[in-house]
Amino acid sequence: MKLKELFIAWLVVKALGERSSSSVQVPGESGNAELELGNVWPFTLSERIRRTTLDALHPDAEQRFRELMEHAKALGFRPRLADATRTPLEQREERWSKSSKADCSWHLGGRAVDLELHHGGLAWSEDYRVLAEWWKAKGGDWGGKFEGYGEHGDFRHFEYAPGMGNAKDHGLCDTDFTGIARYWREAKKAA
Repeated sequence: MKLKELFIAWLVVKALGERSSSSVQVPGESGNAELELGNVWPFTLSERIRRTTLDALHPDAEQRFRELMEHAKALGFRPRLADATRTPLEQREERWSKSSKADCSWHLGGRAVDLELHHGGLAWSEDYRVLAEWWKAKGGDWGGKFEGYGEHGDFRHFEYAPGMGNAKDHGLCDTDFTGIARYWREAKKAA
């Protein structure tokens, strides 16, 4: 999908807002795809709430991330969810702002969160590595090993997609509305 088409689809979504029964035709290379807003991915929650709540995560991952937050608290940290489920445009904005290097992300599938362990937690701390070791033992993955982000990788990024490969394999790219819609439809069927 071209950037202009992506932007137009985003404008339609913003204009329709909270109407969960609405849908939009999104042009693509193989014809139009209908996206049922509110039935595809968590558009019905306000943008900031959706991006900072565990409730909008994939049903298979939500409980695991709740356990991650509880474990962080048990270790004496004050965790705050900085970012969770994103729309394609939000993912693209993250790349444009250099916060992310990925056009395909588990954030688009509700299987990734960016976590701050301390208030004002934008700075690296060895505490992330401690939490990440526990998280990896539970089947999660940690962005601290991601290349291209500097010495400590994307240290705030935690994802849960055990045995699923990468996000691109599931159509979770900021240019693939139909792939994202298909992913969320399947998630809702399985829930």
